[in-house]
Amino acid sequence: MNKNIRKRKNQNEEPKSFLESGLFKFLMKSALAVIVAVFLLTLIQCTVKEPQAPKWSSSLVIPVVNRTYTMEEFMSKIDQNGLGVDSQGTMTYSFDKELDTVTLSADILTSPDFSHSLYDSLGPIDINPPVSSPLQVNLTSIGGLASGLPGDSAFVPATDFNIVNDIPTVTSYTIVTVATGQLLAIVDNQLNINLDTLIIQIFDLNLLKFVATDTFPAGLASGTLDTLPISLDGETISSDLRLISYCYTQGGIVDSASTRYLTTSMAYSDIFTISSAHTEVPATTYIFTDQTQLGESELIDSALLSSGSIQLSINNGWDGTYKGRKLNTAVFAWYAEVEFEDGSKVYRKGNVTLIR
Repeated sequence: MNKNIRKRKNQNEEPKSFLESGLFKFLMKSALAVIVAVFLLTLIQCTVKEPQAPKWSSSLVIPVVNRTYTMEEFMSKIDQNGLGVDSQGTMTYSFDKELDTVTLSADILTSPDFSHSLYDSLGPIDINPPVSSPLQVNLTSIGGLASGLPGDSAFVPATDFNIVNDIPTVTSYTIVTVATGQLLAIVDNQLNINLDTLIIQIFDLNLLKFVATDTFPAGLASGTLDTLPISLDGETISSDLRLISYCYTQGGIVDSASTRYLTTSMAYSDIFTISSAHTEVPATTYIFTDQTQLGESELIDSALLSSGSIQLSINNGWDGTYKGRKLNTAVFAWYAEVEFEDGSKVYRKGNVTLIR
């Protein structure tokens, strides 16, 4: 009966498709297993490092034939007595020899250093100042200053004008620095008109600068000659100077115009001292002396005299002691040698007797 029922049930069931069959499921599981295996192998292969060749280091010492010897090694191979090298690496040679018994005192083998320097300077010198001739300018030659009137008269309006006077070149120097001195500007007004303003300027033609500027305090009246001292203390000037006179007048009527003139000149003060110069120094005799005294412990071994003369005086003022110790009665000899620059020598000697 059961068999019949099972047969009936099987007959009633519908047939299954390939996708639902067991074979399909087996193939799917096998494919999935292959995919997982491939993925794992790929992952493992990416993490494995590429094989590399091995590396190693070693030291190799190759013996050579040539070598460098130190001085000490070289000296030791020579094997010479007395030959050696000092601490500075210098080769030395020494030998020993037995001498007779001699006693030396270190006190008498040395002497303190002694030196004496002597110098002096010439100092400021006076020079003979040059003399310049005055420059005379006529009224009629000053352009635009006067206009003619009937007869020998002229009319001068209120105006200003300049008079330029180039001083002759000084031949005794080219450039000097003045310690003490003055330039004297001398103006003689014979224009028959007052100069209400008169300014003097000194211009250096070589150094291209104004050395000094000064003013006549009250101008210069007609028919008046006046001198304006201009200080040059500390100034540096050359041998070519120019005197410029700036004049201002309120003008007026001038009679005898053809005889009217203005004169300018420059002179140096009587005391004109320079501290430095490019100049011709006059013949000068300059004598000076100096002396020095040698101490008891100072000895002259040799002396070199470049010029001049030396006088050696020995005074018997010795008290018979040496370095504070009284010496016994004896005769003490002294000796001096002086060598001159030309190679000649002078010898002096003597003795001193000590008596107690």
